[in-house]
Amino acid sequence: MTGDATQADPVLDEAVRPRDGRHQRSARSRAAIVEACLTLVRSGVARPSSSQIAEAAGVTQRTLFNQFGDMDTLLWAVAARQTELFLSMQPRPHDGSRAQRVEHFVEELADLLEATMRVRWTVLTTLSTTELAIDAVRQARQIIRATTVTVFASELEPLDTARRDALLDAFDPALDAAVWRLRRELYGMSNDECCAAVTAQVEALLDQAAASAAPPQTIDLDAPMSEGARSESA
Repeated sequence: MTGDATQADPVLDEAVRPRDGRHQRSARSRAAIVEACLTLVRSGVARPSSSQIAEAAGVTQRTLFNQFGDMDTLLWAVAARQTELFLSMQPRPHDGSRAQRVEHFVEELADLLEATMRVRWTVLTTLSTTELAIDAVRQARQIIRATTVTVFASELEPLDTARRDALLDAFDPALDAAVWRLRRELYGMSNDECCAAVTAQVEALLDQAAASAAPPQTIDLDAPMSEGARSESA
């Protein structure tokens, strides 16, 4: 050996390569199972069976349970994957008039809620540890609130903390996946109808924000009265 150079050991390489290959195959199987379950739930299968998930993922049920142990563990992995997507799909700030910003916000929010509504319902109604699932829903609420403040900063930032928080409380139902699911699946509303309803709610709440931020009107008692005002006061 010359100097400090380290040469590859062909025997060691041959021993490590199979383990790396198995690890990669295991990771691919795990990801495929999670995506298959997520796709089934989003398509309307509220509680997919292990056989349905394995078939959709192209693996055996034995592989599924080797990877996850039980269905709760799989659903937590699905919830984690959905959280990643939830964060990546948050509505973004856009330039333009308020009406244009609301339009962009609602369009992107609709995609987010459509992708979330069934997954959330399945997680909340299937997992045995519902407290953790509820915590995840609460965290999602805080993320949406922060996004709303960012998108509508010019309307919401002038408000004091109490008024802004009260307004965000009113935003919650309009922007929630459970309400979106209620409209879509129980009321039979189309995506466009849901978007119109959310747009109306958001516009009304931003009107409230504008009214709350406007300085109070003052009356100048020293200003001369008009002829009409003098006649009424006479």
